Amino acid sequence: MRQVAEPDRVVEHAPQVCGGCGAGLASAPVVSTEAGHVFDLPPIALQVIEHRVQHRRCGCGTVTMAGRADGVPAGVGAPAQYGPGVRAVATYLAGAQHRPLARTAGTLADLLGAPVSVGTVAAMLQQAAAGLGPFSEAVRRQLAASPVVHFDETGLRVDGSLAWVHSASTDTLTQVTVHPRRGIVAMQAAGACLTQRLTTISGPGAPGRLPLCLPRAGRPRRRSPTVGRGGFAQQLRPGAGLNWEKTDHRHLCCPGAARPHAGGSRRRAPT
Repeated sequence: MRQVAEPDRVVEHAPQVCGGCGAGLASAPVVSTEAGHVFDLPPIALQVIEHRVQHRRCGCGTVTMAGRADGVPAGVGAPAQYGPGVRAVATYLAGAQHRPLARTAGTLADLLGAPVSVGTVAAMLQQAAAGLGPFSEAVRRQLAASPVVHFDETGLRVDGSLAWVHSASTDTLTQVTVHPRRGIVAMQAAGACLTQRLTTISGPGAPGRLPLCLPRAGRPRRRSPTVGRGGFAQQLRPGAGLNWEKTDHRHLCCPGAARPHAGGSRRRAPT
């Protein structure tokens, strides 16, 4: 932690009496100062803002009330309501920090003096989620267009029952969804789209055309007669001298897409 060039507030502390003779120091000159910076939070309290929405009568006799175009905030729709700051903190605590709804409500009451109910916190979460529609759709589109996407899943208890958390991610994008099932059905529900690349591989000992699974790109999905046991996986490492040529794409989990066949045997889509 370092001192800042411009502190928000400066408090002067002057000695009142001499430490040697006990004389008063009110008019004594200042010969030096020492500065210590304390990083702290200001007193936290709710701020109440009254929005007075005017009604004005035109010369034609029409009475018009101020609206959104006149600067009335979107959250002003009742005689009293919590503003975007409280809603943002509630959403952050429950959504990003994974605090239970009751504990989130208790934190708001204890720290902010905002006695919200559990139902109010739940409604705030739903409102925040509804506002992420365009963002979530943009993430889904970019994931579908990415050349390599990592997929994973793990179990989770939801309302006492087993569900599955599914993730689709790249180095810059992450989509996380919850579904009662695992595998392709859940990926379809999330809007994720897997692609199986049929790749022509040439080089020493290469088997030729080989289906690769994107979640494990660079490794064969399963051992096949053309791959053999153990040896070819080592040849897929970087710098092994193999030449990769993408030949086509087959969508595996997009609704209505047919699953690919290879060598006359039906292959399962990656999960």
